[in-house]
Amino acid sequence: MFSSAEQYSLLKAINQAQEHYIGGAKTEKEIFYYLLDTLLDITQSEYGFIGRVFYHPEKQQPYLKTIAVTNIAWNDYTRQFYEQQESEGMEFYNLKTLFGEVMVTQNVVIANHPPTDPRAGGTPKGHPPLNAFLGIPLLINQKIIGMIGIANRPDGYSEEIVQFLTPFTNTCTVIIQSLTFQREKEAENNNYKELYFKQQELNEELSASEAELRATIESYIEVLEKFRQSEQKLKEASRISKIGYWEWNVKTTDIFWSDEVYEILKIRDKSFKPTIENFFQFVHPEDAPMLQQNLDRTQSENQIVASEYRMIDIEGGVHYIFTEGYSVKNDNEEVISFFGVLKDITKEKQAIEEIRYKSKTLQDFRTALDSSTILAITDKKGIIVEVNNAFCIISGYSKEELLGNSHQIINSGYHDKEFFARMWRQISKGKIWKGEVKNKAKNGRYYWVDTTIVPILDDTTGKPEQYLAIRIEITRRKQAEELLNQQNQQFRNYAFITSHELRKPLANILGLISLFNEEDPTDGFNLEIIKNLYISAQELDGVIHKMNKALEQQNDQEQLWDTT
Repeated sequence: MFSSAEQYSLLKAINQAQEHYIGGAKTEKEIFYYLLDTLLDITQSEYGFIGRVFYHPEKQQPYLKTIAVTNIAWNDYTRQFYEQQESEGMEFYNLKTLFGEVMVTQNVVIANHPPTDPRAGGTPKGHPPLNAFLGIPLLINQKIIGMIGIANRPDGYSEEIVQFLTPFTNTCTVIIQSLTFQREKEAENNNYKELYFKQQELNEELSASEAELRATIESYIEVLEKFRQSEQKLKEASRISKIGYWEWNVKTTDIFWSDEVYEILKIRDKSFKPTIENFFQFVHPEDAPMLQQNLDRTQSENQIVASEYRMIDIEGGVHYIFTEGYSVKNDNEEVISFFGVLKDITKEKQAIEEIRYKSKTLQDFRTALDSSTILAITDKKGIIVEVNNAFCIISGYSKEELLGNSHQIINSGYHDKEFFARMWRQISKGKIWKGEVKNKAKNGRYYWVDTTIVPILDDTTGKPEQYLAIRIEITRRKQAEELLNQQNQQFRNYAFITSHELRKPLANILGLISLFNEEDPTDGFNLEIIKNLYISAQELDGVIHKMNKALEQQNDQEQLWDTT
């Protein structure tokens, strides 16, 4: 069905796509547009697409997002749609179509007469004719991650075409899976860095808030001491600082509240007469026993007692209150009254609790990332000052062995000095460095890590004072790339040898045909020619059988690798 030239073109396209991806010479779209153009040319198809398959998080159903797609726009609207959506990828959600059938069933779909095919959903008005369709799912561990769709091959499509395209579809699957893994890794790195710096900010904010609260309370006591002899000055200070104050006459049992206390409890009726009994009616039931004990101590020990408790205003709102009181004595050292300040600290408490909650949440995120990410912090000279457990596990060294050492302890010798010199030149300028590094564990095992080094800058000088290294192990991916390169080289060698083996029987066949006596077909010499033609055809069939066997073995190896 396909000529040797077409087979060679397919293998060449696969090889070049793999080289472009591994070498990074082409972008993702350039690679897949090259593959799509080659596919359309070899299969003689008019148009097609290659795309990823995602799952809608709410609807729990697949949808298609194109990577490369033929421009078949047929009017102004579709041309504008193509220009706007092509760069980011077109998304298709309708599953009642031929390509929808591929995503739902995860099977190959061949439709050589779409207008009468029950799986087809029809085409929009003006859409170019759809005479034949082939949809091939791209599967990893029996889960669809992408698909290929081509249309309008003059002779339609068949299972033989699907088998012929197996190396092509396997290559697309490997590249899409590798790109997906790379995006997830980059997102995880970015998420960790954001969480790390956010936690630093929240820790600083928490410390500042606690210090501010302590300073505020201390200032309240200082204000009280300075102005308690002057009621007018005390009221003014209370109004400015929003501190309430109270006084309790021991002999008369009368209680005085400032305006701020009424405001906290939302008491609008100024004729309300405060007493010890109705004061406790506003105290939260769970805090009343503690407050009563402090009040008793104030009376019996004549000492200042600070309390923090909750009060409930007349509208049901809960307030966190800080109060501190002391005794007032006459000339005979007799306690005649108690005086104190009262401050609504609800907002401060809520702010501190919120900061603590966010800090704990970020710590939980960091703990989760620690379990899957290899972390290290070094000083500006490269000496390790902190590592996580994942670093110890993969390197085989204990934390004590790593701290105080440089990363020379895990140097595999694979990279030359210039490799690390370039890295240091970049990070010492405060720039982030990314790269893949081969390391050596304590037991001699080699492993690869995808590394991101983030300089932590000094606030004053703006120069790096520490470096945060975030690593993810990629040993299996590197082994897969190495195996892929070996297989490519084996196929190049095999193609070269096979081409020479094909030329011999072909040359014999052509030579014998030229000697055939057309005037007397029954001539004895002609019979000898036919015999030799049969022998050469058998040789040619043997070579083709060997080639198909080799292709099947390679496909089995790739499927085995995908399942491990």
